[in-house]
Formats: sequence, structure tokens, C-alpha cells
Amino acid sequence: MGKEAKDLAIVWGLWPVMGLIAAPHRYNDDLFDTISLVLFGLYSLSAAAMTVRFLYRLVTFKARTANSPSDGGASTRNSP
Repeated sequence: MGKEAKDLAIVWGLWPVMGLIAAPHRYNDDLFDTISLVLFGLYSLSAAAMTVRFLYRLVTFKARTANSPSDGGASTRNSP
């Protein structure tokens, strides 16, 4: 979870930078403007998808650990 959280922080940290790069192209005058805006949109969608995935995994991980038996870390699945 730590690496994924760090990656997510980097992605959201770079999001305003990508917005600043795409901002001059908001008038969509030529093909370069269109490509820039499409790439910014795809970047935004991927950042949102990564966030949803991270939050889902975080919630299900906490639910799994909350429902697990508190036997000091010993697993009942591997016992003879």
C-alpha cells in the first residue's frame, strides 16, 4: 500500500502541472491543441481511476483485517 500511495501522490502532484501545460491549448485551434487536451483528459481519468482503486483496496483491506480472528497472527488455514 505504501508504494501505491506514493505513486498516487506523485500523480496528483503532477496533475496541476499537466493542467498548466494544457491550458494554452484550451481554444482547440489545431490538431496539436486537440492532442494536448485529449492527453490531459486521459491523464485526469487515469488519476481518478487510480484513486478509486486505491480507496477500494484500502477499504477492503481494513475490512478483511477487521474480520480476521485475532489469534496473534497465526493462520487457521495452514494448521494440520
